[in-house]
Amino acid sequence: MKKTTPAKTIAILSNQEGSAIVIALMFIVLMTLIGIYATQSANTEIFMARNEVLRNQTFYRTEAGLVEAAFTIEEEIKANLLDHSPDYLFADAGAADMTDMANWDFDGLDADDTAMPSSLDAEVAFCAVDKGVASGSSKKATNTTQVRRYAIYVHHSSRDGRELMEVGYNKRF
Repeated sequence: MKKTTPAKTIAILSNQEGSAIVIALMFIVLMTLIGIYATQSANTEIFMARNEVLRNQTFYRTEAGLVEAAFTIEEEIKANLLDHSPDYLFADAGAADMTDMANWDFDGLDADDTAMPSSLDAEVAFCAVDKGVASGSSKKATNTTQVRRYAIYVHHSSRDGRELMEVGYNKRF
């Protein structure tokens, strides 16, 4: 039976040939994994920021169309508004459901347009639906003016996104 002396055991344990390479490789693998994770996180943040910019641009372009539509109604002649003669204005009874994207047509062909393209942006269109006299606007017998309600719809569609806004608008005649 052979006995191992404590000195021989200590000599085997203190043999560190190649351990520096193993530790260096483990450190490199760890740093590579951290780098891959950081790159993926940065790419995700970049995509999120780009989407937010595109979303804001779409929203602001649609909002600009909304302001244009409100100014168009405000500056329209009273007689034209009452007989619904502008191309963008429809009576409530015969109006298409403009919340359905399939009903938007503003190409200028076939005289079947349901909206008018914005003069500021070709990808934005608007229309208005006359909802009639606003309730409570003509309560006094001496009141010579009336307030009419309009629903303004604005649609923006581009390769970066779609937006639909609906806003109520009152105009006093």
